[in-house]
Amino acid sequence: MRTTLQLVLVCLLLSGCATAHQPAASSPSNAQHIRSLYDAFARGDVPTVLGSLDPNIVWMEAENINYAD
Repeated sequence: MRTTLQLVLVCLLLSGCATAHQPAASSPSNAQHIRSLYDAFARGDVPTVLGSLDPNIVWMEAENINYAD
């Protein structure tokens, strides 16, 4: 559950950065983008969620922390 929350927070941060340079008329609002990501999470559509992340993202998980499970 916490890992999902962490991924959602990362998506929120990255989607704001990724769409900031695009013209507003050709892209969905940040709220629409995040709503679509939540819908993808609900469907279990991992490829859509991961596809929305920057391809150069480095995924790191801390070892031996209380939230690991």
